[in-house]
Amino acid sequence: MDTTSFEDLPYEVQEYVGQYLDQWDLRACVGVSRAWRTLFHSYLWRHVRIVWRSDMRQTNTPTELKTNCHLIHSLGLTCDSWHAPDFFASCPPTFPFLTSLEFKGRFYGGNNEFEELIKRGGGLTAITGGWKKLVFCVKREWEGMYEYGHSFFDTLIQHAAPTVEVLRFEGPSDTNSTDISRLLCSAPNLREFRIDGYLSGYDIVNSDW
Repeated sequence: MDTTSFEDLPYEVQEYVGQYLDQWDLRACVGVSRAWRTLFHSYLWRHVRIVWRSDMRQTNTPTELKTNCHLIHSLGLTCDSWHAPDFFASCPPTFPFLTSLEFKGRFYGGNNEFEELIKRGGGLTAITGGWKKLVFCVKREWEGMYEYGHSFFDTLIQHAAPTVEVLRFEGPSDTNSTDISRLLCSAPNLREFRIDGYLSGYDIVNSDW
């Protein structure tokens, strides 16, 4: 009985298979042959998770990020405040096809790091269509709630609000109700919104959304 190898399948079918492999399988596939690497490499880099430490600048990670940044569609980044400057110094200036971001970390305060990430991704093109999903799971380094400031919401409204569909702020946060109202009034495609923090019923009733 004749058997059909993977290479005998039409290229369109081979590509279809790549969409359903997890990261472990994809890592194995790219090591099989040059042809398999060509086929599966883009899928391997489509969804990336990084736990950033200061010593990672001495590894191949920065080079790999800059080489493959155009392939990344979804990024899960765990990075604390004291490592954030090092990460931005090591990563590419833009992620042209990045539409999904999940950011976790501990921070003292201020949102410059988040603003920088929002600006570097979500390129509004005919292919990407801008940001689709943004999740911020931030814990304050000291006790208390993390504050998302006006500047952060200005950046969010300018670079993400027109296209974002899922937006979640996970973890205790202190957020101005006016900023929340501005954001929701600027996000016509928003399907899921979550914020763990203080927002009074009075603010909700009197909001524009």
